[in-house]
Amino acid sequence: IAFITVGNQIGKVNLSKNGPTKGITQATYFRFLLPRLLLDVSKVLYIDADTVICDDIAHIYNEEIGDCYVAGVRDIAGYQDAKNRCQELNIDTLERYINAGVILMNLDEFRKNNLSEKMLSLAAERTFLYNDQDIINSICFEKIKCIPFACNVIIDYLENSNVISKVLDIDYREEVKNPIVLHYAGRAKPWYSKKGKYASFWWNIVDSFGLHIKLLIKYGARKLKIRRY
Repeated sequence: IAFITVGNQIGKVNLSKNGPTKGITQATYFRFLLPRLLLDVSKVLYIDADTVICDDIAHIYNEEIGDCYVAGVRDIAGYQDAKNRCQELNIDTLERYINAGVILMNLDEFRKNNLSEKMLSLAAERTFLYNDQDIINSICFEKIKCIPFACNVIIDYLENSNVISKVLDIDYREEVKNPIVLHYAGRAKPWYSKKGKYASFWWNIVDSFGLHIKLLIKYGARKLKIRRY
């Protein structure tokens, strides 16, 4: 494990149009900086912190992406208003719109095409509904690879699998029956409440680590004014 200090890598880029907001901080844009921070790395698997790893993530990392910029799992964010969403993002279709919580990034292509600079510039230019996720999809649209849904199983989608299946024309439950990553996307996080969607799964993992982890969460949450129950 290596910890990297980001420092002032974002520089003077004004991100006020896309954060900070509740749940969105400047740190969410640090993924844009990975090509700069990891100069000797060709590709990297980025995973949000609000996830649980259920299987070997090498299954995702070893995906062949060729000259694609990113690879990820399709997201239906904004599908009800697809025409306007496509216009907003300057893309042709939402069929390759991916969730940015689990993405395989081709850092060589990022550096070659100055994608970090383009993403930060777009973030400063105007407001996006889904912040960094929209920006990644807009900039990378022509070079996005969609990977199996099991690579990023969004908890809210499990709760609404019939709707997701209809929108994507798949059997969503069947597609994600062997998840690699479970993703607690959105504001309903398991550490806020044990009664949340699939929260018991997360807390069972916490319990397996013993008392010290539970105390850390309890008193850390209190310090940060986070309500657990």
